Amino acid sequence: MLARVYKSVAIIFLNFLILFVLVNIACSLYDGWGRPQFGPLSVYPLSLTMKAYPGWSEKDVEQLLRETYYDARPRYDLIPQIKEHATTGRYVNVDPAGFRKVRDQGPWPPDHSAVNIFMFGGSTTFGYGVQDADTIASHLQDLVGADKPPVHVYNFGRAAYTSTQEMLLYLALVRNGYVPKVAIFFDGINDCSSTWHEDGWFYGELIAGRIEQSNWGNALSLLAELPLAKLVKAKIGTPSMAPAGQTAPQDISGFVIANYQKNQRIIRGLCSLYGTTPVFLWQPIVLYKYDVSRHFMAGDKKYGYFQKMAGAAQAVAIYQQIESLAASHSLGDGFVFMADIAEDQDRNRYVDVNHYNGEFSATIATHILNALKDQHLLQ
Repeated sequence: MLARVYKSVAIIFLNFLILFVLVNIACSLYDGWGRPQFGPLSVYPLSLTMKAYPGWSEKDVEQLLRETYYDARPRYDLIPQIKEHATTGRYVNVDPAGFRKVRDQGPWPPDHSAVNIFMFGGSTTFGYGVQDADTIASHLQDLVGADKPPVHVYNFGRAAYTSTQEMLLYLALVRNGYVPKVAIFFDGINDCSSTWHEDGWFYGELIAGRIEQSNWGNALSLLAELPLAKLVKAKIGTPSMAPAGQTAPQDISGFVIANYQKNQRIIRGLCSLYGTTPVFLWQPIVLYKYDVSRHFMAGDKKYGYFQKMAGAAQAVAIYQQIESLAASHSLGDGFVFMADIAEDQDRNRYVDVNHYNGEFSATIATHILNALKDQHLLQ
């Protein structure tokens, strides 16, 4: 009797496991037959995304976004917490040392006889949504390519970085002997949306959550990564990039600005200690001094939601204050307010809600070059 019961349970359990595996394989194939779930394509239809890539094929856009959001997806880093995964692709190439490669990339370790420029920032600096040659850093390298002594630009932009992570990354590099002549800190949008006043940060919370989870919690997290779970979530969940539709519940502009200035002081101190000249740039965003009617998504009733983005009013208020502080020279030497450079632009400048296209990256690079020349930093 006991043997028959055991046999029946074993057969049922085995059949369940086989069915579970087959269902997950089917979900994986179904997802593969559908449009890719990478970056903007997890939220916007491919037909809308293609408007940001004139002259590109759908296949090439899907490949670019796969390499950006999947192949180079962030991994843990010891001091600044995360870095893009080292990868070699058609459009996105990240060196094991942690920088995204530019055209005519300088050597690593850096040549001490050259003018080495390390560029720090978030995903807009990394160049999410554009190929290596169309990042800001790559265009900057093109502009200084014929200069003597040689100038080598290194793109250390990383997803979701604020000036806090950039400060830590600079420290991590110089303590290992990689000291640039110039360090560019390209900030704005991520600092405005940071939650340091609540002791939080997007990736930090993910890492802490994984560490603090019980074994049962980690097991559930692994199950959530299975194709079946992802398919169910995609069907009933809310896309992570979708607008929240509300502004922040409290005014944290004072905190954001004070935190940024504090990081500036620490960075200046570190740079002085190691002989680096810091340059602080406040980046353009779609909501400030840019005609959003020029944006490729502006005419879409479902996704043209710029004024409804979470924290939009707060970001604009912070940008206004930063511009005022810059005009009064209250943000110190080496600070350049660049958020108004698209004010007279009559075309689309973005590949999604936040990230610049190659043409705008080239424009930004030209402004950066002028800032470097004004400070005589390329000699």
